[in-house]
Amino acid sequence: MRKRTENSIKTLLIMDTSVTREERTAVIAAMLNARGAAPDPTRDMSVANAANYLNMSRTTLWRWCKDGRVACDRRGKKFYIKAASIAELKRE
Repeated sequence: MRKRTENSIKTLLIMDTSVTREERTAVIAAMLNARGAAPDPTRDMSVANAANYLNMSRTTLWRWCKDGRVACDRRGKKFYIKAASIAELKRE
């Protein structure tokens, strides 16, 4: 039901000509953030989430983690990229 409601809201926003592009983008981003889809860059992220957030390959990020180019921790079988490294990569 929630997904259907979100799609209805997106459709209304697109069809409403009085809504600016910035307002539309802000509403959709807020909906995604409320749903938990937008990662929090102030916290450590898994390699998969960080790669998606940074728009880069998981393989490249994982390799950089193994080589020591990116600060990360291994928790069980997963690698987690440190928040400071994510912020630094985002600036580049």
